[in-house]
Parts: sequence; structure tokens; C-alpha cells
Amino acid sequence: MFEDLGSCQHIRQVLNSKARENVLITYKQAIKIALLVNKSNNFRLLKDNSSFSADKLIELKLNALKCSNCKLCNFNNNLICLQCPNIGCQINNHGYNHYKLNQHVFAIDSENGLIYCFKCNTYINDKALNDIRNEVRPESSLELPESDDTSDHYDTPEETSIRGLKGFVNFGSTCFISSILQTLIHNPMLKREFFNSDEHYFNCDVSECITCSIDKIFTEFFTSSNNDSFGMTNLLINSWYKNKSLTGYEEQDAHEFWQYLLNEFHKDHMRLKSDMGENDVFGHTYEDCDCITHKHFAGELESLIMCSDCDNTTRTIDPIMDLSLELTNLPDHSTVYDCLNLFTKEETLENYKCQFCNKNSKPKKSLKINKMSSVLSIQLKRFKHNVNSFIKNDIPIRNPLYLNLSDYLSQDSNEGSTNQFYELFALVVHIGSVNTGHYVVLIKTENNQWLKFDDSIITLVPQQEIESINAYLLFYMVHNI
Repeated sequence: MFEDLGSCQHIRQVLNSKARENVLITYKQAIKIALLVNKSNNFRLLKDNSSFSADKLIELKLNALKCSNCKLCNFNNNLICLQCPNIGCQINNHGYNHYKLNQHVFAIDSENGLIYCFKCNTYINDKALNDIRNEVRPESSLELPESDDTSDHYDTPEETSIRGLKGFVNFGSTCFISSILQTLIHNPMLKREFFNSDEHYFNCDVSECITCSIDKIFTEFFTSSNNDSFGMTNLLINSWYKNKSLTGYEEQDAHEFWQYLLNEFHKDHMRLKSDMGENDVFGHTYEDCDCITHKHFAGELESLIMCSDCDNTTRTIDPIMDLSLELTNLPDHSTVYDCLNLFTKEETLENYKCQFCNKNSKPKKSLKINKMSSVLSIQLKRFKHNVNSFIKNDIPIRNPLYLNLSDYLSQDSNEGSTNQFYELFALVVHIGSVNTGHYVVLIKTENNQWLKFDDSIITLVPQQEIESINAYLLFYMVHNI
């Protein structure tokens, strides 16, 4: 697993030094601490061979993985320093702050066991590290994450339900809906949003609310012990009522449905705030909005146009929810990076009148990402309108499991943002032709395994196949390091 990630000069220097043995021992201990506990196993203490409960071991591990600064467990997703006992969270940047203060270059991601090199600003791997990780964390079974949040007023869901591994019933060409829903359900940021924020749940009384329909799906997927496929009748009825173009049983575009849901999240939020007496809410800009859509998906795109006569530059900032990348004029064996290079490539404009010198010129235009979102959504533009029909572009595009966007950020964004490194967690794939196609989705679980959801059917997919799958939509999650 992760064999495709390269090493770096900093880790090679350490592993080639006298510190090699100590580093490998420390790494192995950290991986063992972060390893999920299978409650069906029996545990015994080495000193006297006495029995030791799995629940007690889970409690000790959860405490050991809490952030040294804010004590946040962060769903077992913190950074373990390779050079000292410090644990740093990613949400509050305590892992990064520890590096800046102490110059401890390497940290172990407790979720996936990878080492992050702060000097290289990327995840790295090495054969010695990879062998240890495969020895300690074999990919043999779906193990379950444990929660450290229990109380007398909380009914713990059964182990079969907390994974959220449930399919959807296909009501006739509704695979485009079920595929998008799985990307939301298995997005840990949205999962945290729906389960930890009750404002909408307790204050909304609109029966056709889309946000409430999605909330019911989250509840069903993560609390019900029923493993049968879920019938999304409530969401379908409300969507048909809200958007007449969604009615019927013809195959539709998954990307358009994703855009529709994000728009509904925002509209539901604005309506609820207005109903609760926040009368100035409609005067807010997208930067002020704390709805699900703008909190997790909204970014900014910078456009620079430089006049060829006076060299003055016109700068425009536009809000974006995703990146739509062209697939034309790409080299063979292209990756998403090639698509991004094409997207940000400088181009010459025709018939442009400069607002500074008032002359008609041929300026240079370039695009950069000015503000990153916590969830990066990418559409590979596989469908094109050609005269009276649509055609599909099936050119192979490789999907990096980890995406470093530092080369595509504006100067302002590079100076103030740590949101540059992203991890792939979902792919929506269109199979077949434009008129007779079918959608499936591949999701990365909390245990770093890939599953394919084909409506009601769920199957395990080897990670080495993910990069070569011909995706239509890609969903990446930021690593705030």
C-alpha cells in the first residue's frame, strides 16, 4: 500500500545515518499505537499473562493519540512526531506549529501510517518504512474505528452500522444520484457536520427540505443495524418537487446533480437563518456564509490579464465550487496534473481593449487558484456538445492518490495558505456511452481501503487500480498540515 509514493532526500539522509535503527523502532511503535483494535481478539499483558479487555486498550490508545496541545482526538487523525513524543492535531495546525517551533521534520499520520516531511511539504515513503507498515497494518479485513464520545444518554450504534457501508436501491436510472450521495455520506467533514450541528435539525419545519432529506440518509446509514439497501424515496420526491428537470427515470448528469445539492444546501441554510430572525442574512457575501456548501466546497479563482502594450495587469477574483478541467490537447499517459497544467496555462487573448491604456492589444491571460476549499472537487470534462448531440471523451487520465497544488496557487494564496496537499477519497465513474451509461462510485474508507458502490452492490477494490480508473468526478480532501 502506498508503494507508488516516493522517498525524499531528508528521510534517506536519516535512514543512511546511525539513527536508522532508532527511527525504524520508533516508527514501528507509533504504527502499533495507531492500529485499530479488533474487539473480537483476546489481549494479555506480557508481564503476567493476565487478560486485558479490548475496551480498555481502545481507551488507552485514544488517550495516547490525543493532541498534546488541545487534547483533540480528531477521529484518530493526528500527527505523531517521529523525533519526540508530541502529538499534533491537523485541524488547529498544532502538528505544523510543532515543526516550526522545534524543527522536527517528520510526522506520522495516525490515520494511514504515512510519514509527512514538512521540508518537502508532502507525504513520503521508503521501502524500509513500507515493509514495517505492511507488517503491522495488513490489509486483510475491514476493521472498525472506535468512538471516544459516549455517555449515558447515547445509544452506541452496532459495529455493522457505524461503517456506513450500505447501498442504494436503483429506482430506474437513479445511479447518478446514489453515486453522488455516497461521496457525501463518506466525506468525514460532512459526516461531522450533520451529526454535530443540530441547528438545522431542530429549527427546520419545511417538509420538502433537501438538507433534512440528506440528514435522514446520514442517520439511516450510520445508526441503523439494517444492512439492506436504502430507498431514497424522500430525497427523490423532494428533488422532483424542487427541480422539475430531475423528474422521470432517464439517466442524468451526476455533476449537475452534485451542483443541485450544493445549491439546495445553501438555499436551505439562508431560509432557516431568515426564519430565525437574522434579517440581514441575504446581504451577506459567500465569504461570510457558513452553510455546508461554502464552508467545505467554496474556493476562489484568480484571473490575471497583462496588457502587451502598457504591461498593466487586471486582476479578477471569482468564487468557484469545483474545477472543470479540459481533456483536449493532452499528451499520452496524462494525469490530473497535466489537466491542471492546461487549465492554468497562459493564453493570448484576441480583440481585448485595455482599461488602462485604452488600446486594443493581445494580452496574456493566466488562471491560478486564489483560495482553496477543504474539499476539492474536480470534474474531468468527458462530455462535449457536438452539433446536435453529445459525445464522450474516454481518454485515460491517471488519478494521483495525493495531489500537491502548490504550483497552481496564486501568490496571495501561497503566502497565507497551508491548504496545498490533498488526499483522494472518492471517484465517480461513468461507464458506457452518453445515452446508455451507468454511474458507479469508489470510496476510500476510514481504514484506508477502497470500495466500489454500484447502486446496492458493494465490492472491495485493490488500491493499485484506483489511479488508472477512468474517472468523471474526483473528490479530494485537504490535509491541514
